[in-house]
Amino acid sequence: MTATTATASVRPRAATRGFYVGLMLFYAAVAFVGFLPSYFGPLATGALQLTPLKHLHGGLMLLWVAFPIVQASLVATRRTDLHRLLGLASIGLVGAIFVVMCLAVRDSQLHFTPLPDIDQPALFLIQISDVALFLTFYVWALLARHEPGLHKRLMVLMIVSLLDAATGRMMFLPTFGIPNGIAYSLWNGALLLPPILYDLVTLKRVGRGYLLGGGVFVLVQALRAALWGSALWAGVHTSFMNLIR
Repeated sequence: MTATTATASVRPRAATRGFYVGLMLFYAAVAFVGFLPSYFGPLATGALQLTPLKHLHGGLMLLWVAFPIVQASLVATRRTDLHRLLGLASIGLVGAIFVVMCLAVRDSQLHFTPLPDIDQPALFLIQISDVALFLTFYVWALLARHEPGLHKRLMVLMIVSLLDAATGRMMFLPTFGIPNGIAYSLWNGALLLPPILYDLVTLKRVGRGYLLGGGVFVLVQALRAALWGSALWAGVHTSFMNLIR
């Protein structure tokens, strides 16, 4: 009886580990599809022409797409020792990503290229909120590393916050008549549905990380929608441009 119970308890944990590996692969596929026309396609044909800063930014983000796949795989194969070690080592990588992201925001604002239904202040709003969510969820997940359930859900939220750049490039997604930037943010939020539904099926509830972190995610998206096209944000953007010029 004891052996049977132990075996039954191991199976759900193994299934969960496998689910998160698959989820990270799915998110990597989303990033690939989103950046296929502007990055991976031209890269494959040798037609990609970017500044050194954009090459650095792209390279760091490729590393970060691979990072959660490796981390989830280490947990799935029960190499939690390497998982923790790599997690602490990621502090340096995240620091580099944050600095390069800030430089990329500055560069894109100084050399703005018009986008469908997204003007310069709106792009700045998207960029700043994405950077803020990325850093918030990473630091929060790092502090919660001794609570595995909370930690992994915060990491999922962090990864999804970065995929906003990928969904924002999927021009084939319907926008339902609302501003493109807000519509693509909704599609970005939809990427949280698989892990939330998985929680509901396996735990019969939504994990605390998705409730707490999801609240932060929704709050930022609501704030973005409220500031979209507002005079207040236009003033903030003007001040920023005066600062970096």
